[in-house]
Amino acid sequence: IITISGVICLSSNISELNSDTIADQEQNKQISNQSNLNKSFPRERIIYAIQTLASRKDTTGLLNLGDSLQKSLASVIPDSSRMAEFYYYTGICNILAAKYNVALLNLKQSVEIKRQLKMIDDQFTKAIYNIGSAYSYLGDDINVINYMLEYLRIATPIYGENSPEIAETFTALISASIECNDYEKFIEYTFKALGILSNNNKALEGYALSNLYSSIGAGYARMGDYAKARIYLEKAESVIKTN
Repeated sequence: IITISGVICLSSNISELNSDTIADQEQNKQISNQSNLNKSFPRERIIYAIQTLASRKDTTGLLNLGDSLQKSLASVIPDSSRMAEFYYYTGICNILAAKYNVALLNLKQSVEIKRQLKMIDDQFTKAIYNIGSAYSYLGDDINVINYMLEYLRIATPIYGENSPEIAETFTALISASIECNDYEKFIEYTFKALGILSNNNKALEGYALSNLYSSIGAGYARMGDYAKARIYLEKAESVIKTN
């Protein structure tokens, strides 16, 4: 996972201002507010703050940062890419603080704005993935599958079919398929994940690789194929010991 008010003052004598002048003042004020907000919350500072608070497991700090970003939305130009960013980072703060329902609301807002703007960028794809992750924490495996499949469709052309991003997505799909008792899909996603590893042995390493093997082992155990289950669970254990 992962990845972080202006008041328009008009003259009291409105008749002295034509509509174009008022519109220009409003637009200039919005641009000024946006510029000030960019200075107050530059993207790099938001990301650094989230990473620092998450590394400290500072849940209160993450929630406070999320609240600050949420309050700042009042000064952002509506339906702008900057608004989508603030919703995204607010969602990340909440998902890291285990406030999954709140995270979903913000991440979906970010996705919706970017859909309207037709901005299918890296942050958009990560928002889709994190929505799927939030649903995973909530135990909603149907939505996990739906969002992870959407992520695959969007992310594969961006990152490449043998990339770590795609490999980790198949791990999530494997786990969700097991929980849905859909063993046909479990086998399909397992072969695809292992296929990625055969093409790129650096696609998953450490915990991510152990997690994949553990999920595959659990799936085969649920199917009653204990020989294969043991193979993959031992692989998972070996990765843990190595790292």
